[in-house]
Amino acid sequence: MPTKTIKNLFCLFLVFSATGRAGEKEQKLLERAVQAQGGESNVARLRIMRVKCEGTSAFNPGQPAMRFSIEDTWQMPNQYRSLQTYEINGAKTSQLSVNDGSNGWIQQNGQTQAMTKDDITERLEQEYAENFDRLQFLKDKALEIESVDDIKIDGKSAVGVRIRSKGHRDVRLYFDDDTGLLAKREHRVFDPGSGKEVVQEVFFTDYQDHHGTKYPGKLVAHRNGKIMAEIKVVEVEFFDKLDAKVFAKP
Repeated sequence: MPTKTIKNLFCLFLVFSATGRAGEKEQKLLERAVQAQGGESNVARLRIMRVKCEGTSAFNPGQPAMRFSIEDTWQMPNQYRSLQTYEINGAKTSQLSVNDGSNGWIQQNGQTQAMTKDDITERLEQEYAENFDRLQFLKDKALEIESVDDIKIDGKSAVGVRIRSKGHRDVRLYFDDDTGLLAKREHRVFDPGSGKEVVQEVFFTDYQDHHGTKYPGKLVAHRNGKIMAEIKVVEVEFFDKLDAKVFAKP
């Protein structure tokens, strides 16, 4: 399994009463998003959950798309576990990556090794951005939230906000103007293939109802405008709390 491919997939993958430093317009937009996704009590369930997905990636131009499956488990704000299985030319290989706060490790082919400092930093930055998908932490007073220009997604109008916080890259969220549901996340990530930061966009569609909470059934990730992965959500499970052993080092 090419290291570049593993690292690319590795980097792939708002319950508030008052938001951070946001104006009235932005606060109303975000409150609408919470209601669209099920309301505060239901959206709160997104903090601790497991999601199983399957999809294809296109990291290597000119080569067939690689099939993969992912089982992601998280307990926000800082515990994440991702079991990824790849299929290349009929052969399967798996990788388990876990981080618990500032500690992280990867297990592949029976071998476990600690993540590098750079990998942990990038992983935490990616998780910081992904946490906003679940409409969490926007009440954090350290955040600056401001409106950005509307855009079109598949011909439909989407309204957006930019989230700024010291020590983090900016994150933009765009919400479908008709439904209020999150339609796109945009931010910069470090791309191991190019060795530099690039623009990553993730589009969310096909929302499904899971016991009162809406969750996207399909995600499409782009880097620098090109499709990187297409993902279908096949199972969603919520928890009140996860055992510490879920994130324990193998």
